Amino acid sequence: MKLRSTLSIVLIVVLAFAVAACSSEPAAASAAGTYVLESITAEGVTQNMSDLEALGMSAEDFSLTLEEDGTGALTMLGESVEVTWDETGITAEGDTVSYTLEDGKLTLTEDGQTMVFARQ
Repeated sequence: MKLRSTLSIVLIVVLAFAVAACSSEPAAASAAGTYVLESITAEGVTQNMSDLEALGMSAEDFSLTLEEDGTGALTMLGESVEVTWDETGITAEGDTVSYTLEDGKLTLTEDGQTMVFARQ
């Protein structure tokens, strides 16, 4: 049951944040870098990397790269999608998700779902 719940959460988050995007906004250099997933929260349930590792997943399965030129990629479970970003948010498939960056942790929140990435 826990496996099914965790996979459902991962799929919900993947669907919420995935796909190619476009934007011509200038990038905020402060957020540029490579991040790996630290935790996912959906439907009030938080799964951290140790929970996901118990299911055979690793931090490398979930990464976010933000280039200084405002482009980037979100990789989840081997699937990578292009993103664009600026100081107001990260855009994929025409949807922009705002983020916060504090102490090397980039947090994406949308529709009650939160993903926390740690800068590498």
